[in-house]
Amino acid sequence: MIAAILKATPTAKGVLFDQPRVVEEVGTLSSPRLSVIGGDFFKDDLPACDCYTLMSVIHDWSDENSIAILKAVRKAALRGSKLLLCELLLPERAGSPYALQIDVAMLVLVGGRERKLSQYDALLKASGWRLERAIPTEVSIAIVESTAV
Repeated sequence: MIAAILKATPTAKGVLFDQPRVVEEVGTLSSPRLSVIGGDFFKDDLPACDCYTLMSVIHDWSDENSIAILKAVRKAALRGSKLLLCELLLPERAGSPYALQIDVAMLVLVGGRERKLSQYDALLKASGWRLERAIPTEVSIAIVESTAV
């Protein structure tokens, strides 16, 4: 994802922060515009950035751990920095059986969960972010945009 963002935005610089074992596997992404840092959301400080993008991260975690991750990102972020969560959004009212099946699978397999926008809003508020909007995409994932407050 970071490679696509940098390709689409020639003046941007990026940081890939991921688990050390993942970082070892992406050495081919090195570029003067990309820093690759191995670390752990729960233990290590994140770099200061203007915008943070987390794709399919928060749904892997319980509410408690999700808030801890979002707080770690907020700790590194300057006031006004953006956070983009790229996640499957459950409808506010009962809807897609597929989305509900994925929600149950996340709960059973990793203790995480798919969430409604209102549930993301609660996580964001609890961790120092203000929900701005949800941007639908052509696939089942939405981009949940928030701002550091």
